[in-house]
Amino acid sequence: MLIMRARQALLILPLIFALGCGGAFADAMARGDLLAQHGRWDEAAAEYERAVQLDPEDKEARERLGIARRSQAAARVVRADALLKKGDARGALKLAYEAAWLDAHNTEARRIVAEAAARVLDQAEHLLAADQAREALVLTGEVLRALPADARARTLDTQAREHIAAAAYARAETFAREGQLGNALLDLAVAAMVVPGYRDVPARMGEVKRKLREQMIFTAIVQPFTGDQSASDLATGVDAVRLRQALDPSLPLEVVEREPEGGAPALGVRVSGGLGQYAYRHDQSTAPRSCLYVCGYSTVANPEYGAAESDLEGARSRVSPAESEVDHARSDVSRYEREVDDARRAADRARSEVDRARAELDRCRAKPEPGPTPGSDPSRCRPEDERLQRAEERLRSEQDRIGAPEGRLTDARGRLTQADGRLSTAREAVEAAARRLDRTPRTVQVARNCSHSYVVNQHAVRAVVTVTVSAESLHDGAVVFDRDARLYEQREEDETFPSQPGRCDEVAEGDPLVLPAELELKHALLTKAIGGVRDRILFAYDRYRQQLKTSADREYASGAKEEAVERYARYLVLGRVNQEERAQLLQLLATEKGLTPGAASDAL
Repeated sequence: MLIMRARQALLILPLIFALGCGGAFADAMARGDLLAQHGRWDEAAAEYERAVQLDPEDKEARERLGIARRSQAAARVVRADALLKKGDARGALKLAYEAAWLDAHNTEARRIVAEAAARVLDQAEHLLAADQAREALVLTGEVLRALPADARARTLDTQAREHIAAAAYARAETFAREGQLGNALLDLAVAAMVVPGYRDVPARMGEVKRKLREQMIFTAIVQPFTGDQSASDLATGVDAVRLRQALDPSLPLEVVEREPEGGAPALGVRVSGGLGQYAYRHDQSTAPRSCLYVCGYSTVANPEYGAAESDLEGARSRVSPAESEVDHARSDVSRYEREVDDARRAADRARSEVDRARAELDRCRAKPEPGPTPGSDPSRCRPEDERLQRAEERLRSEQDRIGAPEGRLTDARGRLTQADGRLSTAREAVEAAARRLDRTPRTVQVARNCSHSYVVNQHAVRAVVTVTVSAESLHDGAVVFDRDARLYEQREEDETFPSQPGRCDEVAEGDPLVLPAELELKHALLTKAIGGVRDRILFAYDRYRQQLKTSADREYASGAKEEAVERYARYLVLGRVNQEERAQLLQLLATEKGLTPGAASDAL
């Protein structure tokens, strides 16, 4: 019934008003009215809401939005009541909560929310009793979204969280005893997520994380590099200290000089190598160069002077036509003034004739009439009357003829004004052109360029060394790479020439030679060699990482989820994972462990 009344109310509202206003606001109102007429209240409310956003002060839009929302709420109440009767308390709770949010005064919506919430909490209690705390937590969360202050929901929610946290903590302890520290760390993250600050979880996570990282440390035992006679000093520079400095300190990767006292770790590589065939060369050559410089000046005709003369001649040539136009316009004005004067004189004569004819008619009428009866002769003054009529007709004709010459005179005076303006502009242009010509010199000084040839001395220094690296696995002695030889080069170039004043600016002060000494070149070459050895260590590190990832994929595909999760967690701890792959793996771990990707990322 509420929906029907709302629809009727909107049908009464003037749709023509919205259509007539135009613009986005009117369009939104019109669409809302049309949707409301068809009972599509969700869509209608969206259109009215858009109209209110466009014009928040419009009372009509706010009223229609209120009607639409109440109708939305009423529709949801009907559906919620039906679901509740069918036993779907969760579905009824969701719809009734939406209805109460849309219409805070809908008492039926609030009644269904309370009744549905009680039934959902009954289900949560049964789930808790059946040791299904995660499922119970979902239900308590749905109730608390609708009724945040519900005491029973809060109690059951706390019980479910405590149960989940306790179970996760117990699993974490079991995993830790079994050495599956990745699983342990993620389960501790579950406990921390559902019950922040649960027991000693923060400290325990730090401890497990430290142990996991210690287990994952990849050790590179770098034996002293050898060097032939040419590169013995360089070989001593390739050591564990410099290699550690070249690596990312956040990686669980250690570079050491010798095996630990307890023996070689199981994870890592033993690296050895040498440097040889060092060579240093300093090559010199010469090359011709040339440049242009100002070696004098020449006096030449100024092209701007000719342009100024041309401008002055052009300006002067435009004065004569302008003067002729003014003379012609003045002649026209004089002629039309005469025509107007003649026409006015003719009119004055005609007016005088009218005056005389009227006077004669007045005299005629003033004379006494002969005969015994005055006014008995109507034709007595007819000649005078007809003469007056003819004079008046002629006066009107002469007055009409005045208009034509006056119009021509007005036009002629307008043309004269315009011609005077054009003449004034032409004369001003002549004056401006004359001033420009006076300021423009007839000749100018032009720089004369000469070519200067000179010779530069080119110097190139080059240092090269060959670095050979071998590596074997600490786990089984397998060869990772054997005598992998690479050539590294450091090269610098410069050129020099003496100062040559009086010529080009670029050679006036000369160019001193700036080249690094051989020792500096060696230092740069050593940095490249260390970078090369570091890259070979990272190659071995990445090889181990990929082996771990491959085994995790294999375990996951075979259904061994716990083993796969352990390996994926360790793979992420090793780092050097691109952003896209990391996001995918965090999502997988979050799904398997029942936590968020953010919580999984923080844990690892």
